[in-house]
Amino acid sequence: MTGTLALARLLLRRNRIRIAAWTVPLVLLVAVTVPGYASTYPSLSERGPLVRQLRDTVATKVLYGQLPLPGTLGQLAQWETGTYVVLSVSVMAVVLAVSFTRRDEDCGLTELANAAGVGRWAQTCASALVLTGVFVALGAITSGVLAIESVGHPGDLTLPGAACFGAVVALVGIGTAAQTMLVAEILWDAHSALRIAWVVVGTGFAARVLADFTSLTWLRTLTWFGVRDLVRPYSDDRVLPLVAGAVVASVLGALAALAHARREFGAGLVHLSVRPGRPLRIRSAFGLAWRLDRGRLMIWAAPAVAISALFGGMSHGLVGLLRDDAGTADLLHRMTASSDPVRQYFSFSYVFVAILPLVYGVATVLRVRADERAGLVDVQLATGVSRWRPLAGRTVEAAAGAVALLVLGAAVQPLTARAVLGGAPSGGSVQWAFWAPLCQVPGVVAAAGLAGLAVGVAPRLAGAVWIVVAWSGFAVLLGALARVPDGIRRIAVLGHLPPATTGAAVVLIAGGIGAALCGWAAMTVRDVIAG
Repeated sequence: MTGTLALARLLLRRNRIRIAAWTVPLVLLVAVTVPGYASTYPSLSERGPLVRQLRDTVATKVLYGQLPLPGTLGQLAQWETGTYVVLSVSVMAVVLAVSFTRRDEDCGLTELANAAGVGRWAQTCASALVLTGVFVALGAITSGVLAIESVGHPGDLTLPGAACFGAVVALVGIGTAAQTMLVAEILWDAHSALRIAWVVVGTGFAARVLADFTSLTWLRTLTWFGVRDLVRPYSDDRVLPLVAGAVVASVLGALAALAHARREFGAGLVHLSVRPGRPLRIRSAFGLAWRLDRGRLMIWAAPAVAISALFGGMSHGLVGLLRDDAGTADLLHRMTASSDPVRQYFSFSYVFVAILPLVYGVATVLRVRADERAGLVDVQLATGVSRWRPLAGRTVEAAAGAVALLVLGAAVQPLTARAVLGGAPSGGSVQWAFWAPLCQVPGVVAAAGLAGLAVGVAPRLAGAVWIVVAWSGFAVLLGALARVPDGIRRIAVLGHLPPATTGAAVVLIAGGIGAALCGWAAMTVRDVIAG
C-alpha cells in the first residue's frame, strides 16, 4: 500500500481537466432541467397530456424506462434527465477506470511508479480511491443542487428524493468503475478491456429494457442501469437497493484487487493467443489510421443505427403530443422556430443522431495522443514519414468516419419515421428527418479539426476539446429550456439548421480545416510525447 495517497494525488492532477469536463456539464444539466420544466409545465394538470403520451410511447419507454405517476417535476426530471446523467456517468466510469489502470500500465507509467518504490497494491487502490471520490462528489453536488431547487417547488421536489437521486448517480458511477476495473484485470491490454467493458455496459442497458417490457423484472438487479428503477427517486425513495448496490460494488472492487495480485504485470488473467498473419500492405499514414480504426467504426455504426431508428420510431407519439399539448409545442417552437409539429420534432431529434458521430470524430483524433505514449508515432516516424502525417491521417480518417456515421443515421431515421407516420405528412415535412441531421456535417468536421489543433498545439490539454462537444449538446437540447440567449446558443458546432445554415456551414468547415492545418503544422515543431 506504500505510496497510495501520493499516486491518488498524481491521478487527480493528471486527469483534473478530463474529470472537470465530465462533471461540470452533468451538474449544469441537472441544474437547468427543473426550472425549465417548471416554466413550461407549471402545474400537474398541465403536465397531464405530456405524461400520458410519454407513458404510451413504446420508443420513449425503451430509452428512458417507465415514467412514474403522477408525473411531478422530480419524477419527470429523474426519468428523462436522469437517463442522460446515468448513461454519461457510465461512460465516464468506463473511460476513467481503463485509463487509470490498464492504459497507464500499457504506457509504462505504472512501471515508472513501481520503480519509485510504491507498493504492489498502490496503483489499484489509488485508482479505486480516486474513482470513488469523484463519483461521491458528483452525487453529493447533484443532491445539493436538487435540494436547493426543492425550496421553490415543495410539492414536486423533496429532500429525500434529491438525496436518493444523487446516491443513484454516485452508485452507478462507482459500480460501473468497479466492474470495469475487474474487466481490465482479466483482459490483456487497455484496448481489449475497453471493448469488453462497452459490451458489458451495453448488455446492462439491454437487460434494463427487457425488464421494462417483459415479466423478467429481476433483470434490473443485475445491471447498474436498473438501480434508478429500484430506488425510484421522488416516488418511493428506497434505501435498501442502494445498500445492496454498495455491497456489490465493494465485492467487484475486491475481486479486481485479487485479480491484480494474481496476474502478471503487463498481461491479463486471460492470455492473448497470437496467430501469424499476412503482412499488411499500408502505404500511407491515412492507410494505417484506417487499418487501426475500421473495426471501431463498424462497432460505432451499430449504436448510430439503433439511435436513429429509435428516434424515428418515437416520432408518431411525440408528434401527436406536439399537436395536443400547447406547452410542449411552445417549447419546441422556441427551440426550432417552426410551427409544424413534424418539423419541430425532427428539428430537435437530430441532435441525438449527430452526437455519436461527433463523439466518434473527436475521440478518434485524440487517439493520436495515446499512440504517442504507446510509441506508435515514433515507429511511423522511423520509417521516414513526415512528422505531421500521423496526425493528418488520423484527422482525415476521423472526419470521414464521423461523416459516414452521420449520413447513415440520417438515412435510417426517415425510414423508420415514414413507417410509423404513414407516408409524408404535413406536405412532406418528414424530409426533415433526413436533412436536419445531414446539416450537421460541417459541425462534425469542425469538431474533428479542433481536436487536431488541440493534439498538435497543446496535447496535454487536448481533453479540453470535450467541452466543445458538451456545450454543443447542452445548447441544442437545453438552451431554450434554460432561457440561454439565442446569440450564445449559436456558438456551438451543432444546431445550425436551414435557412440560416449557409454562412454557419462555411464558417464551420473553414474553421475546422484551418484548425486542423494549424495542428498539423504544430506537430513539426513540438516534441513527440512531451508536447
